[in-house]
Amino acid sequence: MNPEAQAAFDRMLAKMPERTREEYLERIVQAKRMQAEGWIYDRGETTHHIVFTGEEATDDDRDTVGGVPYLSEDFPVPTCKVCNTKMALSLQFDIRGWFNMPFAEGSHFLAFQCLPSTIQNMIVVPNTIYDIVTELPYHYWRVGREHCEFYLLPPGSSYLSSDRDSQLASQRLSFYEATEIVMKTNSQDRGCSYSFDYGNRVGGIPGWLYATHAHQVCTCGGKMAHICQISEGTEVGLLSSSGNEINIEWINYGHINFLGCERQCDPRAVIGVMGS
Repeated sequence: MNPEAQAAFDRMLAKMPERTREEYLERIVQAKRMQAEGWIYDRGETTHHIVFTGEEATDDDRDTVGGVPYLSEDFPVPTCKVCNTKMALSLQFDIRGWFNMPFAEGSHFLAFQCLPSTIQNMIVVPNTIYDIVTELPYHYWRVGREHCEFYLLPPGSSYLSSDRDSQLASQRLSFYEATEIVMKTNSQDRGCSYSFDYGNRVGGIPGWLYATHAHQVCTCGGKMAHICQISEGTEVGLLSSSGNEINIEWINYGHINFLGCERQCDPRAVIGVMGS
């Protein structure tokens, strides 16, 4: 590793919580073991980790869990198609140019869920039909969206602030630069790549055997690119009221990866894939 790369690596480690740092270093050891078993080091991919700060979000914050959703006239806060309950704001953030992603800078990503229907996991999306197809079905964003909805709004369109979310305890998100290790196999299994970074992050590749979804394209012809990954065990606060008191119950997100059409042909051209 050259001195510049080593310095960036050291800065990344210094910003990590102790437990995260230990897990990351263990993945490096694991990657070396896989090299001994025939896997090949592919590359180091620049990503940006998402930090759930625990700090309450203000109405002006656009990178949040809960808080105030920033939307457009054509894409308001969705309601559950089964119980007609207004969905909770699970996640939102602006796409920065330095995220190194194929999406337009200034785009705004939002993920909503119906909490009564999906309380055990962040989002429950049936994606098994996608495992065996290259081109996703026409209007695939209408499949499995009864209890959840995802938007990737183009730059300049997310200017309308909605009512503050009353279901999840708001907290600000922040980001810091990181590097993931990407390995690949020389087998005939579509040259699958594997990321060792299972943390909360934007960009890079999902932390699983990527062959299943890396080859997929939107019906417009655009490639499905990784937006972000939320790791299992990430906790968020569920709000409930008792008399005049607001109580917070901490619940776990399930591991999920969001992928969107890199051409951004439609703000709903996003899929959520439950991982392990």
